[in-house]
Amino acid sequence: MKRNQSRRLFSLLLAIAMVLSLNATAFALNSLPPQDANVTSITLTGIDANSYTKTVTTFGGPQSNLNSRVVYDVVLPAGTASDAAFSIDFTKPSDNVISSVPPAGLPHHYIPMIWAHASDTYNVVLNDGVATQTVYVHKNFPTSYQFCDVYIFNFSIDERNNPVTAANGLKLRFGDPAYPNTEPECYLSMDSDSGSYRVNYNGPYGNTTGVPLGQSLTYYPDTFAFYVTEGAGTITAMSGTNMTLTVYDTAGNILESGSSLNTQYGAGFYVITLAEGDVSSRTLTITNSSGSAILNFLKPTPYVTPATGSPDFMNGYLPVGQFAAGVLWGSAYPGLSNVNGNAINIYPSITTDSPTKITDGYASGGISLGAPGGYAQFEFSNPVLNRAENPYGIDFVVYGNPFVGNPEAAAVKVSTDGSIWYELAGSRYYNEETKRNTTISYKMMPTSTYASNKKADIYRAVGTPPSGTGTDGWTLFKPGVLWWPESLTEGYGKVSGTSSLLDGTVTCSGITYQQLDEKSNGEYCWQITYSDVTLVTDSDTTDDYLFGYADIRAVGNNTEGAACNPYASLPSSGTGNMNGGDGFDISWAVDSNGEPVFLSSINFVRIYTAAALDPTSPSALTLPEIFGETSAEVCGVSVATGTGSGAATEPTIMLGNSSLEAKADDVSQIENMGTVDVTGLGVDNITVSVTGATYSFVNGVSNSQTISLTDNAVHYVQIIAQSGTSSPYIIVLKLQK
Repeated sequence: MKRNQSRRLFSLLLAIAMVLSLNATAFALNSLPPQDANVTSITLTGIDANSYTKTVTTFGGPQSNLNSRVVYDVVLPAGTASDAAFSIDFTKPSDNVISSVPPAGLPHHYIPMIWAHASDTYNVVLNDGVATQTVYVHKNFPTSYQFCDVYIFNFSIDERNNPVTAANGLKLRFGDPAYPNTEPECYLSMDSDSGSYRVNYNGPYGNTTGVPLGQSLTYYPDTFAFYVTEGAGTITAMSGTNMTLTVYDTAGNILESGSSLNTQYGAGFYVITLAEGDVSSRTLTITNSSGSAILNFLKPTPYVTPATGSPDFMNGYLPVGQFAAGVLWGSAYPGLSNVNGNAINIYPSITTDSPTKITDGYASGGISLGAPGGYAQFEFSNPVLNRAENPYGIDFVVYGNPFVGNPEAAAVKVSTDGSIWYELAGSRYYNEETKRNTTISYKMMPTSTYASNKKADIYRAVGTPPSGTGTDGWTLFKPGVLWWPESLTEGYGKVSGTSSLLDGTVTCSGITYQQLDEKSNGEYCWQITYSDVTLVTDSDTTDDYLFGYADIRAVGNNTEGAACNPYASLPSSGTGNMNGGDGFDISWAVDSNGEPVFLSSINFVRIYTAAALDPTSPSALTLPEIFGETSAEVCGVSVATGTGSGAATEPTIMLGNSSLEAKADDVSQIENMGTVDVTGLGVDNITVSVTGATYSFVNGVSNSQTISLTDNAVHYVQIIAQSGTSSPYIIVLKLQK
């Protein structure tokens, strides 16, 4: 974990004799007021500012050669480039010198150095949106060698609120007021959150802007320097939850340390160390006679390198259908082929290091997922990040082998740990005919020729499968023409894992492969059950699966993560934005109720066939035989590349003739990636519409839809709005009469 260097601050804890001024001022364009007549003017050239805070501190002590330290915290407009370059220009009396070198050591050594580094113009370049420039104003130089003011300029872009002045009058800051642009403090901001402040990290190792309280992206520091620079003497209590507060003296000795401070809460400088682990809250409360200032921190998260390219492992594969024999499209390994009816493996000994088709990059002859529920599962050693900065918000791309008029829809689940899974809600997820959170089971009944050709009569059931080995309550599925995945030696089950060859038939949550009763002829009846799957209506119209499904959009020449807009209609010609595979946004993740779940990153991706003729009717699940059963294929998975235009803009959402704001129980809930409860509507039907974006969807089909509320049940309505290359705005409404 990247930690800051808190001890670098100890030597700076000098006694403050006087704070001369501390004000937040809006000023025109690019001028800053000097402290006194030793500087005539200060001008920012090449950039304009929104506001500044000026702090002047006078120091005492026999060894001090500084008259004053003048600190300008300059706030630049939102939208300023994070690497913007500009300059600070001074005018001054002729007997003064401005230099980047302070008076230090013997005059005959330092006077030439001060002259050599003297200038009235200092160039500044932002680094990830922040910068510090320090200059020394030598008065009557060199006659009065030790008389010098220090001017410190701290620049940050508008969205970083550090410092802040709390409602109780305390000024709170991360980082030393004189040298605040040190990591990680310079990337922290205190954002107002319902009467308190949420501490966000917005630096190069991760970004928590817009993240719900208590969650973070790839990095969040665990230790940082914290200053209370005004009103410290009026503090009456200072305590933290799931953190340690430490106060040092100027020599670096600990004066007091603990979750609550009893004697040193007016010292001004503290080191905060957050507790690790899965505790629910990390809160700091600072109380004085005017009230309390409350800071809420996120869980410390060590920095990890984000995933790039293809998955590292394939740790689950279990198809049922025409390619389940373990060769060609039914083999996870490129070396397995069918020669005279026999599987030939050019990998003589498959090991954990043996590349599978997808982990070895894009494979034009990939793998078949088989009938509905059949799946393949992939793992990234490093996390795939949920990044709003990606084009269209797409985080990874799945490549299949579709063509116009032959979509074979696959749904996608994601997980951070391989145990708890979340569906990525596509355009058909909230449709009435979609069957969510269901179980689909297959049963193999060996025929007289099964032993020689590995084909069997296969039955299946949707929902809770009937017990026993008989076929009552099961539907015969393409009798006598399907392969059944029985033997791991056929290749489909041997997939590379992190430490051992995993049996893909039994190791994945929500999936079982079990042997039932032995038959009288010595053969066995086997059953595969896929749980918690979502089945959608099978269709030959490509646009019926606009976003959120794999094996829909043609690959073209792109197999390396360059996403196309998943919300744009798919042209019938198969050109243009039809090419590029199917992009997936981790922000589509929902729980079993269909409510959004924020995931900052994921490590596991499970892709499974979701298309069925009529998912609500088990008897209608015998599929057409034009190309065999509807079976999604996967030819590659790649982490998304490129940069889009950033976060989404909030659209206008209407319920009937009134805006959502007028109907919602709690207006503060209305934010991207949230769930909004709207109850007490008092009508049988209500129209939900969304405007203000290039692509707008209500439950994935159009920008307007009428919802029936006559049953008094809760109805989930997904709103998605997206424009340009920005990430989408996503919320789910819970409507009830």
